[in-house]
Amino acid sequence: MFHPDQSASTAELRNHLRHKLPILMVPSCFIVVDAIPLTVEGWVDLERLPFPNQRPPLTLPIAIFHNDLEQKLMAIWQNLFNLSTIDIQDNFFDLGGDSLLAVRLFARIEQEFGKKLPLSVLLQSPTIKQLAVLLSQEDIGDVWSPLVVIQAGNPSKPPLFCIHGMGFNVLIYRNLAANLDPEQPVYGLQARGLDGDKDRISDRLEEIAADYIKQVQTVQPHGPYRLAGLSNGGNIALEMAQQFLAQGQEVALVAMFDTFGPDSIQLLPSLPRFLSSLKYLARFGLHRFVWKSLQNPTVALTEIQKMASLVRSAARDLPIDEATEKLRKAQQSKRPDSQPVRQLNLVEHWMDWFSQRVLEHSPWAFLPKHLLKDVGGSLSETIKEMEETYSKIQAVYQPSAYPGKIVLFRASESPPGYQLDPLLGWGDIAQDGVEIHIIPGNHTSILESKALAKKIDSYLNR
Repeated sequence: MFHPDQSASTAELRNHLRHKLPILMVPSCFIVVDAIPLTVEGWVDLERLPFPNQRPPLTLPIAIFHNDLEQKLMAIWQNLFNLSTIDIQDNFFDLGGDSLLAVRLFARIEQEFGKKLPLSVLLQSPTIKQLAVLLSQEDIGDVWSPLVVIQAGNPSKPPLFCIHGMGFNVLIYRNLAANLDPEQPVYGLQARGLDGDKDRISDRLEEIAADYIKQVQTVQPHGPYRLAGLSNGGNIALEMAQQFLAQGQEVALVAMFDTFGPDSIQLLPSLPRFLSSLKYLARFGLHRFVWKSLQNPTVALTEIQKMASLVRSAARDLPIDEATEKLRKAQQSKRPDSQPVRQLNLVEHWMDWFSQRVLEHSPWAFLPKHLLKDVGGSLSETIKEMEETYSKIQAVYQPSAYPGKIVLFRASESPPGYQLDPLLGWGDIAQDGVEIHIIPGNHTSILESKALAKKIDSYLNR
């Protein structure tokens, strides 16, 4: 509550709430009202509260655009965030921006200005004003370099190097860096090929790791090295550690954030998979849906429309009449145990369809194809192609025994429909053992956890 002579910026309010709430509950938009409207019964009158797109300024008068470039960017941001009022100095992340919104933003920028930029530029230029300056420059430097500064920190301290996962960018590590010691340098390694140059993508994980090692040694020529990676980024971090040791270098830390190792995950049969997905949806999915609905009154309708679209798409994939007819013909063979009957079991088909859709809309689907199907621009197409390429690379990679310790940060939530090994498959790889920490959250939200940052800080300061 403000006093009449007080004001605060969005960033100040978010920073204050970061110390009071989990990161997922920190609002991206704030609205100042003179008083909370109440019903006659004394309850909050939700219908009389203004919608988020009616946001009034929280600080001094809104900074208006100064040129055509800023004006066009502002229009893009207003459409992207569904806000009628945006300051040219508003921070993309403070408004609720994430990796998926960043892909949409840069697709629009490419369409409007004809320039391609990596998502990582938002780490240094997260406002309309800063992006406009960047876009106005003829020479913007090597923005596609794999090595990205996430937090400069104190150059005298050894850095933490965070390797991209299947999203291929390093925006996901921004909150982790913010929760670490401000003096701690943090670098990210984004994938080559995001600029659309397919020839820059190696077809072996070992070659990718060797390339990243060269990048790392431009800022830290000698060990001990501290490496970390989310999801498949943990596999690259481990391979980098192996190659560092082969060079005679020291590796102080290999941290994996929910990285699955060999034989660590098993798809359940149709019925147990379906029940697992139902349980996950009831425990986590409904909660997130309700919370998003409270943050944005239009989100409920949008999500319901998405679900209806999914049902329609499933019907197109295998119409009920056609499926029933195939099942009937298979049963006419009078061989109930025949392979066609098992394959065409309609109930199993729908259970598998449901389970797959739950998985695709869970945090374990990080920048997957279905989320990008309606996003234009070359970047989204490049990410879709890279997803296929890296899936093939990962499928053939076999990690060898590592003569050291792996520190595994495992999410408390598990992917629906699967059975997991407690050590995620790293027990037979790490010869000095696996040190495991269970972090509250899901596959990606654990990187926003202060508990994880505190643990990482303790390893970095050893």
